[in-house]
Amino acid sequence: MNTPSDKIKLNLFLRKPLPGDNFSIERLFDAVVMTLPLDRYEVRFCVCPFEGKGLLRRLALMIWAARHQGDVNHVTGDINYLGLFLRRSRTLLTITDSASMMRLDGLKRWLYKCLWLRLPIWRAGHVAVISEATLNETMSYVHSDLSKFSIIPCCIPLGIVAEPRPFHSSCPRILAVGTKPNKNLPRLIEALAGLRCRLVVVGALTQYQQKLIVLHGLEVENHVDICDAEMSLQYRNADLVVFVSTYEGFGIPVLEGQAVGRPVITSRRLPMEKVAGAGACLVNPESVSDIREAVLRVINDSQYRDMLVKAGFENVAAYSPEIIARQYASVYEALFFGTANSPEVALERLEKKSAITEDRIESVFTLCQMQPHLNEKIKQIPRPAYFADKLYFLAASNLGLRSTTYNAFNTRNILKTLWLSLIAFIKIASASNQLVIIWQGYGTYAVLAHAFLGRKIRFILNTYKVPSSGRQPIKKRINDKLLSRAISLASGVVTISPAQANSLQPLNKNTTWIPFASDMNWWLPGLPDSQLLASHGINFKNFILVMGDVDRDEKTTLKALRHLNHPILRVTREPETALAARQAFKQLNITLGEVFVNISFDTLRELYRGARVVVVPARSDVHPAGMTSLTEAMCCGRPVVIPSGLATDGYVQDFYDAFVLSEWEESAIRDRVEKIYQTDIGESVGKNARNTIESRLNILASAKQTADFIARIDSLSIN
Repeated sequence: MNTPSDKIKLNLFLRKPLPGDNFSIERLFDAVVMTLPLDRYEVRFCVCPFEGKGLLRRLALMIWAARHQGDVNHVTGDINYLGLFLRRSRTLLTITDSASMMRLDGLKRWLYKCLWLRLPIWRAGHVAVISEATLNETMSYVHSDLSKFSIIPCCIPLGIVAEPRPFHSSCPRILAVGTKPNKNLPRLIEALAGLRCRLVVVGALTQYQQKLIVLHGLEVENHVDICDAEMSLQYRNADLVVFVSTYEGFGIPVLEGQAVGRPVITSRRLPMEKVAGAGACLVNPESVSDIREAVLRVINDSQYRDMLVKAGFENVAAYSPEIIARQYASVYEALFFGTANSPEVALERLEKKSAITEDRIESVFTLCQMQPHLNEKIKQIPRPAYFADKLYFLAASNLGLRSTTYNAFNTRNILKTLWLSLIAFIKIASASNQLVIIWQGYGTYAVLAHAFLGRKIRFILNTYKVPSSGRQPIKKRINDKLLSRAISLASGVVTISPAQANSLQPLNKNTTWIPFASDMNWWLPGLPDSQLLASHGINFKNFILVMGDVDRDEKTTLKALRHLNHPILRVTREPETALAARQAFKQLNITLGEVFVNISFDTLRELYRGARVVVVPARSDVHPAGMTSLTEAMCCGRPVVIPSGLATDGYVQDFYDAFVLSEWEESAIRDRVEKIYQTDIGESVGKNARNTIESRLNILASAKQTADFIARIDSLSIN
């Protein structure tokens, strides 16, 4: 029998240190262990003997871990699967984030969800997450009792101590930690353009980042593969710490900068916003101008700097190793004595702050249809996040709700649609106390079936189509009748243009429009990677990029452009459209240019960046076609020529952030494109386009509007 006097053998399982720059969370546990009472704990660091890559190596590590168990086992870092063979009642799992769920897809994503999240959480005696944001993210992927979780934040690492330093306002050293895409370094580089400063970057710079540095003429000092002592030195030598990440599980550099006594600029985004407290200047990480203004304010306002430093010292006091060690010790004790599954304190800590009661919705279930460019045969990793991938997950997170998603590939085959509808019907069969969000398509039939059976399910219908009452083939007429009925039954309807919303108001008064948005963290402005393009046989310079898929007006567009003596690149994801474009090239005798089909996302991004102008012959008479190309090009800071219609109404303004033609005629297209080549107006419009994306046409803004709409629909349902 265990007694309080027993010495607990604590085995801390850590992954094998990775080569290169890896400022990982594992080093924080050195500080935690140092403050645990030695007369109570006998701590053993169990570092994986080799890197876990591949199924067999990971299986070997699981067996190795099972043979090195202690009284309490603590698994942390990206090795959650080690817990599968450990004693369930004596294992603590620490989860830092679930970033791989956004990076992976297909079978790999399913394996990660099972082996890194669902099974390890099920097997663990208790689970610690490092932030409330990580908790919400984790719970969106798994179904587990909240009493099994505790939020235990990171602490200040060893060696990070306060050291006063005069602020060098004439040429400050600005420290940026990390170079991965989420660290947002390109925007920071652009924000510092023209400022007298030295940017100190810790982490290996990519070729693209190096080009940006040269382009903007920044003085940069780069440190790669440095030890903890050298990392601490960089904080002490810095005048300002800028950590404007777009995604984090916690945000340790915020605390490290505060602990040393440096002013910190970080993202107005969870968890960084909460970690920083009042001790940091908060910015929109997607806004270059916002980052620049914050840097200038810190440099020029000494009183503001002093306030940030003072507030930072007060904030980090709550993250001392002693405080965090006591929180971990309480879990170790509970596991040791078998009481970890029912701590009332954990339940109080984890109560949702959104004040959701049992009468209100507890989760959001989304039925999505994957878009053609996410098809397996052209899938690329890494890839941008598609609008449907993240919108409702982020909206649910804003409301503190769980989010469950079922994806199916888009199909026009009626039998496949009915089969998918049957699956969807089964998927949402238990959603009686939830809100179901349906994307137009197979989900519509599932909802009609639920209504026919008298099941009361609140659902929001997301539709890109407005049913027509005019003459049309019988198949389309039936589809439109069914869609009209689904719209009228819905608790709310979401469209992506104001005109659509106005047209559907008579069918359902709770109709709104929420702007479509592309992934601005993937489609970034910058110089094109000429080597990547050349590797795909693309050696054109200063070209016109024509984008769009089925049934576009190829001849009118190409006739307008053929005599301008500029290369024309036609890009599509549809083989049929590519064939039509090639035929038009041949008929119009266009020899300076090429047609590309199903190119990779990274290649397409470089084409956007290298284009002088992007031309999008949209099909505005059918639905908001062309919106994907429009917003992707805007994200990359390129000017777009596009016909007015559903894809532009409420999105862009002519001659401000796009060139919008009221009539898609040869002379009008040619005049706008010539003006772009002959003047600097295209670059000005392209810059405004990126600003429009950052201010209102982005996934975060759309998710916020969606969350507000869901909350309003839920309130109406209760009333």
